Amino acid sequence: MSVVVAVRDEDKIWLATDSQVTAGWTKSLLLSQHSFKIFKGRNKVNIGGVGSLRDLNIISTSDVDFISENDILKNNVNFKNMVRETVPKFFAELQKFNRVHSDHGMLFMESSFIIAHGDSCYAISSDGCVQELYDMFAIGSGAEMAESAYTILRDVELSPKDKAIRAVMSSCERDIFVDYPIVITNTLMDNFEVFDGQNLYEIHDGIIEDAPDDLEEENKDDEKDSPEGEQAIKS
Repeated sequence: MSVVVAVRDEDKIWLATDSQVTAGWTKSLLLSQHSFKIFKGRNKVNIGGVGSLRDLNIISTSDVDFISENDILKNNVNFKNMVRETVPKFFAELQKFNRVHSDHGMLFMESSFIIAHGDSCYAISSDGCVQELYDMFAIGSGAEMAESAYTILRDVELSPKDKAIRAVMSSCERDIFVDYPIVITNTLMDNFEVFDGQNLYEIHDGIIEDAPDDLEEENKDDEKDSPEGEQAIKS
């Protein structure tokens, strides 16, 4: 699993996530921008996901408008449209690749997602349940630790960005499925930043500026699909 955190900040939403993936008893890091657990979709829609790396590969490379341009232009990004339009798009896109499962007639994904645009943000669970962001929420195996840390930080004089980073830091320190570096962005940014536990680096066009050698090296296996019969890669 992993953790993805969303924190409200006036007219924007901060998103932060870790970089670890696991396959069986083996772990590795996603250091390629193409495989971050948060990504920029069409119409400046930001999406974060946890669960199956294959699901994230599919959603992050999709040409689907998970939030339609028409709804954005009409300022119509709301809970109802998320439940009735956006969630079915996630299921339909994953179904194309046989990534949706049925249990007693109910459909389930192997992953959960956070989707945000402007100051609107929603969490979508594996069964399609939708939650609207009030202040902060998190998804993934490290969610409880991140939310507990944020509860302590809520009244501390830190920026929403710093609170998002520290919430993920708490999960990195305590959850065996969560690890540095932390990837950060917000709904008004076009780029990403990376925090390695000590320093913050900006990413432009997939390049980590002034990064140490260990962050410059891409994980060569992070974009490969799990072969048939082997352990699925969990993000």
